[in-house]
Amino acid sequence: MLEADRDNLRTALTWSAEHDPELMLRLAGATPTSVYHKLGISSRSAA
Repeated sequence: MLEADRDNLRTALTWSAEHDPELMLRLAGATPTSVYHKLGISSRSAA
């Protein structure tokens, strides 16, 4: 289940970064840091 969650979050952040940067910032800011750690997403892997 975490694999799908990670892919969905990453897809949402990537899409919004390209199409609606303000939305991306809101999504990223609303997601607790612990979620990124659990899903294995870091600022280095966002590229």
